[in-house]
Amino acid sequence: MQPGHVILVHAAAGGVGSLLCQWGRALGATVIGTVSTKEKAAQALEDGCHHAILYKDENFVDRVKAITNGKGVEVVYDSVGKDTFQVSLNHAKRHAWFNLYQ
Repeated sequence: MQPGHVILVHAAAGGVGSLLCQWGRALGATVIGTVSTKEKAAQALEDGCHHAILYKDENFVDRVKAITNGKGVEVVYDSVGKDTFQVSLNHAKRHAWFNLYQ
């Protein structure tokens, strides 16, 4: 992750997600986080997300495309896995970093 990168953090209000949001913002990245509730969206924004997407209420595919002007993200941090893996790959730029963790 570098200044100017756009990163996508799934479960952005969780323990690791929160840390990734803070770290990304501190490094100068644009941070997009996905969360399940409005309360978690508020937490993710407080923790450093520039954009918090409520994946149950919004189409996160369309939102990420709009935020990145269709260019995709340089880094994906995905702790969800099965439900987000393939879609997240579609958002990643060519030669992007994809981090899958539990």
